[in-house]
Amino acid sequence: MFFGTRCFIWDRVTQSYEIVDFPGAYVSTACWGITPDDIVLGAFFDYDPDNSIVDRAVWFLRFPDGHFESFGDPVGGSVEPIDINKFAQVITDRVAPDGSIEYFFWDEVFYRVVLPATLPESNGQPVFYEVRGMNDDADLTGRAYWYEQPCPTTYCPKVKGFVAAPIVAKQPRVATK
Repeated sequence: MFFGTRCFIWDRVTQSYEIVDFPGAYVSTACWGITPDDIVLGAFFDYDPDNSIVDRAVWFLRFPDGHFESFGDPVGGSVEPIDINKFAQVITDRVAPDGSIEYFFWDEVFYRVVLPATLPESNGQPVFYEVRGMNDDADLTGRAYWYEQPCPTTYCPKVKGFVAAPIVAKQPRVATK
């Protein structure tokens, strides 16, 4: 028997909810966020009941009129949305072929997000980022970490929170199609 997950939108005025299901017989739907205009950021996963395999996620925006639009990956593979703001702009991440995490800002097309390779506090050590959210000005929040050197043990991370404001770069867009 198939037990899929479902997504819903709660309406405070009518005190009722609307189920958001991507069309399909064996589909699970998950929601990541919603705008004030009820544009839902979500994903659906196809499920094959014969062999219990879940296919990779397809990310979508679901509009108030009920239609879905999926967005692809900027460079192949699979992105995972992190957050959506009131303008239906999305921040995503993906695992790059070398295992590092790459971030992309989506506003009809993908833009690569480049964060500083080092910080003054990291003393030249490479900095790694975990983007956790985005506001309506497209400022990113999260945490940055690096490994202290020399390290008396095998694990010496230093962690700090960050807010990163966007700077428009003069680089070509990464097309989604």
